[in-house]
Amino acid sequence: MINFDALPTSRPAGEGNTLVDKGRYSATIKDAKMKKSKAGTPYLTVMFQLHTSPAVNVFDNFFDSDKPLPMFKLGQFLRALPNTITGELTLEDVAKICMGKDMVVAIKQEANEGYAPRNIVDAFDDVIYARLDQQSTATTTFPADNDDTPFGDADY
Repeated sequence: MINFDALPTSRPAGEGNTLVDKGRYSATIKDAKMKKSKAGTPYLTVMFQLHTSPAVNVFDNFFDSDKPLPMFKLGQFLRALPNTITGELTLEDVAKICMGKDMVVAIKQEANEGYAPRNIVDAFDDVIYARLDQQSTATTTFPADNDDTPFGDADY
């Protein structure tokens, strides 16, 4: 039985929306599925689990669009997958081939009025997504004033 009177009325400390610093993180794709927008447009939603402690989940959506930024973001995502893709494919195909794959993902925080800040994929990062073996172009830089980093500015 559930005792309603014994249920907490506030979120426990350290649980829920863990924010990470802006940067590039290695991640594993834990889920990928097709959804439909309110307007009926199909899109691919992907859940990345960042290799942080604690592990953090970040979601991103991909659309079959002719607009430059969504096309660039989708292209970066496909190039970051550790398999060779050629020719034509659908978002449904992408959902099938990306599960369990590892890559580097650019992350930033977003704050919207009335909502708690959240981690999102940084679509305006020069890389957005990169293969793990491309660490030289997808490194996380720690700020020089980070007292926890004994080496100042360093690429990892």
